[in-house]
Amino acid sequence: MFSSPAKRRKTSETTSAAVRPNARDGTRRTPTRASFMSPTRASLARFNPSLLPRPTSAGSSVGRPDARSELVARGQQALAYIRGESASALSPAVERPVAPSGEYTTQDGATDQLIDELLESTPSEIRQSLPDHDKASDRNLIGVDEEAELPLTPAERGLVDPEPDVPPRGILFSSPGRRRRKDWGDRTRSSSLKPQILPPTQLDEAEESDSAESTELQATAGAKASVAEGGVKLQQSPLPFEERSVDSTQKEKERLLGQLQGIRNEVKRYDEAILKTYSAGVEVVEDNSLDDLLCMLVPDYSSADLPSQAPPISRLLASFLPFSKPRPRSPTPPPSSPLEPIPSHYPVEVEDELPHLQVFTPFTFESDVTFSLSTEMNGTISEERGRQHHDISIRSPSDLLTARITMTIDTTTHSILDLKLQRLSSWAEDELGAWVRKRTEGDSLTSKDHGSIGWAMGRYWEIARKRAECWVKCHSAFPDLLRGRSHLQPEAGKRSADDGEATAGVGLQAVQDNLSRSNSHPKIGMKELRRHLGCRNLTFRSRDAILVVTWRISFDWTGDVESEIGVDYSVPRAWQEADDRGALKKTTAVFDQLVRRRGVYNAQHAELNCGGSTLAIYKDKIRMDFEELTIEKTLSGYDEGRFKVQDIVQAYLDRIKKYGLNDRETSLNAFTVVSENAMKRAAELDEHYEKTKELAGPLHGIPIVVKDQIETADMITSFGSQEAAKYLPSRDAHLVTKLREAGAVILGKSTMPDWAASWFSTSSLSGTTKNPYDLSRESGGSSSGTGAAVAANLALVGIGGDTGGSIRLPSSFCNLVGVRVTPGLISRDGMSALVTPQDTPGPMTRTVEDAARLLDVLVGFDVKDDYSSINVIAASRPGKPSGSPSPFADALHNASLSGKTIGVLRAAFGTHAGMQALLSSTLSQFSDAGATLTDVSIPDLEHYKAYTSQYGTRSKGDIDAFLASRAASGTLPANIAAVHAGKAFHPALDLVDVIVNNAPPDHGKLLAQAQFQRLVATAFARDGLDALVYPTSQVPPPTTQDVLDARWTCLSFPTNTVIASQLLFPAISVPVGFVMAEEADGNGSGGREVPVGLEVLGLPCGEERILAVAAAVEKLVGARRRPVLGA
Repeated sequence: MFSSPAKRRKTSETTSAAVRPNARDGTRRTPTRASFMSPTRASLARFNPSLLPRPTSAGSSVGRPDARSELVARGQQALAYIRGESASALSPAVERPVAPSGEYTTQDGATDQLIDELLESTPSEIRQSLPDHDKASDRNLIGVDEEAELPLTPAERGLVDPEPDVPPRGILFSSPGRRRRKDWGDRTRSSSLKPQILPPTQLDEAEESDSAESTELQATAGAKASVAEGGVKLQQSPLPFEERSVDSTQKEKERLLGQLQGIRNEVKRYDEAILKTYSAGVEVVEDNSLDDLLCMLVPDYSSADLPSQAPPISRLLASFLPFSKPRPRSPTPPPSSPLEPIPSHYPVEVEDELPHLQVFTPFTFESDVTFSLSTEMNGTISEERGRQHHDISIRSPSDLLTARITMTIDTTTHSILDLKLQRLSSWAEDELGAWVRKRTEGDSLTSKDHGSIGWAMGRYWEIARKRAECWVKCHSAFPDLLRGRSHLQPEAGKRSADDGEATAGVGLQAVQDNLSRSNSHPKIGMKELRRHLGCRNLTFRSRDAILVVTWRISFDWTGDVESEIGVDYSVPRAWQEADDRGALKKTTAVFDQLVRRRGVYNAQHAELNCGGSTLAIYKDKIRMDFEELTIEKTLSGYDEGRFKVQDIVQAYLDRIKKYGLNDRETSLNAFTVVSENAMKRAAELDEHYEKTKELAGPLHGIPIVVKDQIETADMITSFGSQEAAKYLPSRDAHLVTKLREAGAVILGKSTMPDWAASWFSTSSLSGTTKNPYDLSRESGGSSSGTGAAVAANLALVGIGGDTGGSIRLPSSFCNLVGVRVTPGLISRDGMSALVTPQDTPGPMTRTVEDAARLLDVLVGFDVKDDYSSINVIAASRPGKPSGSPSPFADALHNASLSGKTIGVLRAAFGTHAGMQALLSSTLSQFSDAGATLTDVSIPDLEHYKAYTSQYGTRSKGDIDAFLASRAASGTLPANIAAVHAGKAFHPALDLVDVIVNNAPPDHGKLLAQAQFQRLVATAFARDGLDALVYPTSQVPPPTTQDVLDARWTCLSFPTNTVIASQLLFPAISVPVGFVMAEEADGNGSGGREVPVGLEVLGLPCGEERILAVAAAVEKLVGARRRPVLGA
């Protein structure tokens, strides 16, 4: 253990302590010392007897009193120097008689100058100026071996003690002992109160460079102070300082200088960090809340009294160093009335307390307190002493947020018995209300914590208001993209009639116009703020893209708010395909960084600016991702303002021009005529929507292609024959009228074989129509153009006609859903006849749901078609939905194969190996989905398929009757025989020869048809079937060349579609996959995968049931695939 270092023995002065320079003005006073700390005569006699008065010996020197007074004066000067006091605060100078040789002398008036120069000298300078005998006295005064003789007191010298301005300092009561203690050597540090390294210079001088300080110390270490002015000469004067060796002093200096350099380096790093923060553009928010509070509490307080600029950090840190001068304090202004002291803990009387309370909360509180003494329960009175009931009303400024809380307090235990949130503004219920109610319920430690609830309400109001202000700025900057509404607002589903073009968000120009005025924001009013309070999502919509910004507020366990801010977007698929660098995927990450750096509003501004550039980049590549659109998505796009009818219609017309005609090798040749009124009709629908803010019907703006077999008053209807190429009907067909009334836009008429008399597309008017999945193959017939157009996204949906399979076969070949309804459910008025009892129009779509939506529009009774009376029978069937505007679409809800019994007609599967494997795999999926599969056998199936056909016995009469009814037009042939005689039909149409050679009526065919119907219906009843399934065709689509070469003819092609047609039952063809078609070619040509369809057969008027089965198959298999054109 180290022993304590030797302490210097101290003595108390009988004279008052030297007064500091600023003691007289009252700015700095020495604390009053307690009386018990002053030494007594007894303590001085015991520990410091030399301080007591003693008689002067006879042999003492005459000049001793003068010498002792000089020592005392020098001691006072050294003490003042150590305390940092100036010469003006010293006691009046002691008169010194002229000393003999070896003493210093002063003239009149030179005392103050001498003291100033002495104080400006360093301890080393003073020590070196001492004469030899005084140095010895200094050593004896400090004492190592024996105690030095102390100087005489002022009383001994006969001096008068001046009246001090402040109480004397004196020494501590406990004086150090005389026992010599061991020296710690270099380990012992000098007291921080003894500045032995640096002189007491100004604070700014202490901040000079290390080299300057070192040079100054070395220069002053060996210097001697002298005063030349006024004849004053300072000689060597002994001062009571402890000597040190040069080595230890040098080491101490070097150590302190190293520490100083380390501190300066640290301060330099702090300064650089602050400069870097300012250079990064971070906005420093000045908080004046403390000044505001002081202004309220102190009437004479003014922030202008404060220094305009804060001192540098290095200067503040230097104030805490042991060798620096304390930082000067600002003078305290005198009180306005010295006779009336400033109150401290007494309440301050103010006229209005509310401003003082609002320093801590923005809310206004009103509380009704009641005290319950007793309650009556079951006829008895029970005491409830000391319970207070508080009904607290809380209101924010302008009553934007209001709340009511009830609280019951037990004053005897100082606890809250009950705390409930009775009422809260509706816009804050989802976020704030849920958290507060959770806190007020239960018995956990955090329940009934009114402090955290109050804090949460204040913080929520602060952040919710900022969020609403941000939304208001966004609505001001981007009105066209926001359409004046936000999510989760009561008016979110309404639109004003005067929104006009600006509300549509028409794309790139709207974005650029909005960005140009995004820097100017009107003053936010309470009405706008109230409208957006509680809004958590903001959706920006342009013609091509959607950006959704989400700002949700949650709470931690203390009640402080936590903001969760994010962004989501939706762009056309073509943008994603064209985004080679993956820039779109970085949208979310970039937005998060922008929020942290710039705030929510600026982040949205940057994202929308980037979105405008993105629109410009992708606008030339594709205008709209209309491919694979459905009816539901299109109607939602219209309703949400993402696009207009004109946008969609123009996009389809452009695509028809590129792929739908017969003007190039890669064209599909799917249209015979394109409507010239399509854009006009689209504009009318847009105008209707802008005026009424309502859709014109269930098919508002849906682009449709109609088979050329159905009459349209505004377009040529040629029935696929060159003999009718100039026929313009006088009116629309009944189903066309219903489509227009529902809001549909008819794009044009689709290709078909002559008079619908083929399974293929061969036509004397248009030639052949190509399959979009393989341009070398057939698209199927007779609704050839409709199948190719809908599959290739040249139209959203289409209408075909089915007699022996003309809807389902092209649907199978083109990967579509084709529906044949019970004949008569859809009126055949305006549709050319082939076999009247079997003829029916129907939908051809890419999804089962779109087909159901079309049926909801087309099905119904028509007085012009006697067969449509079947609707009365269908409506009377048990289980049919009554009163629903969309019974077919409603039947698809929760469609599933689970629990269904599916009959499998394996005799119709054919022999194609690829199709056999695909069908087996599909049926296995049915079983896995919970369906029960039952094999069904129909006796003499091939006989019934061939014998019940009526093309050779009835088609000629039905076609001739239809032509006769239009004879007045003068543009149609008289009959089918005239067409045949003039060879005005495609030579591949072998069925025309059969029709013209009209066989006599065969009543046996009708009997066979009835028997065929009974056999199939018996299978449904016997096995409890929901549907009967088989492939739509036994072979994949053939090549066009095989059809032209008569390898496949209408009479020899193995299609299964005739089963439902000749039964007069409804059926649906639904896609189930793709196969390689080489085997069907015979010569190994081909190489592309082609679609395969599965036919779902049901009982008459049972369309809803088979639609549900088809929807379940579609969902399970998911075989729909978009074709790639131009390859």
